[in-house]
Amino acid sequence: LGVHAYTAGNDHHFEASLGIQPYIYHFHTMFKKDGKTDTFLYLVPGLGYRYQPRRGRWLVRVGLHPMLFMDPPSTNIFDVQPSWVLGGSAAVGLRL
Repeated sequence: LGVHAYTAGNDHHFEASLGIQPYIYHFHTMFKKDGKTDTFLYLVPGLGYRYQPRRGRWLVRVGLHPMLFMDPPSTNIFDVQPSWVLGGSAAVGLRL
């Protein structure tokens, strides 16, 4: 789940975003589920640049997205040891 906001006015835009991604993984053996579960949470803020002409249909985006990765141990979900991972993105799109 994420939210993007960008400046209005001309063809060049500053873009800010914030995303959250919960992830639950169930471990399986070949023939049965062994009951183990692991949970992760990613928080992804981002800053970037967007070129999107007002009259055109194409857009181009680039950005930096540091991800806060949280993987609590299965024995205590409140004992979170967060770590940062730097990510980036580039996209070309068509506006409908």
